[in-house]
Amino acid sequence: MFFYKEQKLLPYSCEKLFSIVKDIEKYPEFIPWCKNIEILERKRNSVTAKVTIGNKLIEDFYICKVHFVKNKSISITNVSGILSLLKAEWRFKPKSKKSCIVEIEIEFSFKSKLFNKAMMHGFDYVAKQITNAFEKRAKQLNQHFLLPA
Repeated sequence: MFFYKEQKLLPYSCEKLFSIVKDIEKYPEFIPWCKNIEILERKRNSVTAKVTIGNKLIEDFYICKVHFVKNKSISITNVSGILSLLKAEWRFKPKSKKSCIVEIEIEFSFKSKLFNKAMMHGFDYVAKQITNAFEKRAKQLNQHFLLPA
């Protein structure tokens, strides 16, 4: 099992950051190793999605449930697929009108012992790449005025 936790103060409102993390259908555009997202079920405060991940050598998927508490938190849990465990929690805490403390915790493991072993020394790198991708996405969207001030 792998665990990652990070907290950052970012110069964007909680509403802006929440909207980026909530827009899971856009993940393949900016998250490394995310190949495709297919929404299987959509409810008022949650979605069930099939997430295809991979690189040039391997590709597989997992199905997850994503629960939203508007502008406050996003929780992700594994339903089935390549992962045996996935618990991820994003929390958004306002610091000011234009800044937000973002906390993320990720806990996961693959069903395959081989994949777990391969990830042993690279998990922190992968998790950091993913969190950096969200920060970069917020900066890009802000620069292109796609997010209202």
